[in-house]
This record gives sequence, C-alpha cells and structure tokens, in this order.
Amino acid sequence: LTLGLLGFLFFQLRGQGKSLRFIEPGQVQGSLADLVGMDDIKAEVAQIKDQYQRRAEYAEYGIRKPFNVMFSGPAGTGKTKLASYLAKELGLPILFHSAVNLETGYVGGGANTLGRIVSLAKRRRRCIVFLDEAQDLFMKRGGHRKFDDDTQNMLLAVLDGVRTKNDAEIIWIVASNFNSESMPMDEAMLRRFQMKVDFRLPNKGERESIIRYYLDRRAVKVLPDLDLRHLVEITEGRSPSDLETIVNQAGISAVQAGEMIGAATLMQ
Repeated sequence: LTLGLLGFLFFQLRGQGKSLRFIEPGQVQGSLADLVGMDDIKAEVAQIKDQYQRRAEYAEYGIRKPFNVMFSGPAGTGKTKLASYLAKELGLPILFHSAVNLETGYVGGGANTLGRIVSLAKRRRRCIVFLDEAQDLFMKRGGHRKFDDDTQNMLLAVLDGVRTKNDAEIIWIVASNFNSESMPMDEAMLRRFQMKVDFRLPNKGERESIIRYYLDRRAVKVLPDLDLRHLVEITEGRSPSDLETIVNQAGISAVQAGEMIGAATLMQ
C-alpha cells in the first residue's frame, strides 16, 4: 500500500471509531408522549418494553427470543425518535449508526466496523444498537459486491449470537425505509427478527393532531381559531417529519413578516 493510502485508511478508521459512541438515556430529549398520531406503533413498542423488562417471566413460559427488532417504513415516520424514546424508557444507552456507513469500499470493511460495534455493545451489556437506513442489508444476498455479502453474513451471525447469556440484554434495532412488500428481502435475514414494527404515513386525523401538536408548542404566536382543514387535506402522503418542517417554516415566515402564524404562513 502507498503511504497516502495508508494515511487515508488510518484517518477513515479513526473517524469511524470516534463516531461509535453511546448516547446515555438522560441525554435523550423528549419522550413517547411527543410521538403524536402513532398509538398503534407505540403499543407495539410497549410490548417490546414489557418483554425486555420481564424477560425472566417470559423465559418461564419458554419464550427466550433474542431482542432483534426490525423497524420498517417510509423516511420521516419516527423510527429514530422511537428507538431513542424506547432507550430512555428502559434506561439503556443507545448507539446510532447508519448502515450506509458500514461500507468502506474495501472487502470486509463493513464487517470490521460491525465487529467494532458488537465489541462496544458487549462491553456495555445492557444497551440498544440502532442501525438505520439498512435496506441494503435486507436485500437478497448474491449478485452484488462481495463486501456487501460479508456485511450481511456478519449481521446474520451477530443476530444469532444474541441468544447467549452475556448478550441477552442487548437490543438490536435494524431500520429500513422499505419492507418486504415494497422490495424483495433476504429470507434468512427476515427470520432473525421475531419483532417487527411497520411504520406508516399518518392518516387525515393523525395529520391534524400532529400539526396541532407542533402549533400548540408555539401557541402564543399562533392566530386563534386557526382552520387547518385545507392544510390537512393537501398534506396527504406527508410524514410527521414533513409536517413538523411545515410548522417550523411557517414560524420562520411569521417572524420575518412580523406577524402571527396563520393559514397564509402555513400554506407558503
């Protein structure tokens, strides 16, 4: 290897090492109550929380499943936030890492990074590891680059390995912007996830609740009796994140115009 390439690899690996850190539960801002219009999804997460907190009781009934959780659904629907709030509810540190950044462009690079994540998680023992944007890891193996398969095989082994006593308190949450209905997924990978939570875009009533929630946080700067019916109608197909952005932009426009937040600023 040339000196320049060695230097590049050194800085790349050092940068990856710095990015692999846990966020403590006390550092998480917000709570499950902040996720408006997601009652069905929050109910599923409550089951994960219950099984984790009472895993000894579940084991008495022969239920010893590893805590491998799959979050799937469109971007902006709250997958990362929900993982954060679950960590806070359980009092667990959480490590976030984008699955896109697992691949370094070198054979075995993604598997090596994943190995470092596993080592960190085992040292913490009770923790959550959240891999985001992992749709490529769910693709059927074969036919694409070798190091992609290496990373998938490593993840398969990791998810199987959570059955050991020392690893039993690690929750692995792997999130994808797609699901098995929108793209073909690797069957072996899907079998590793006994817990699956499908996120969806909010319906009409939920969109109104979400918009009102963000407006209520700015209540003193919002016109009274604001009619949201038209805004709710035209935001069909928008994610909760999109709706938050609309309210934020309306606030910016209102500040610049020196007026209250109203229908005109929300519709800009």
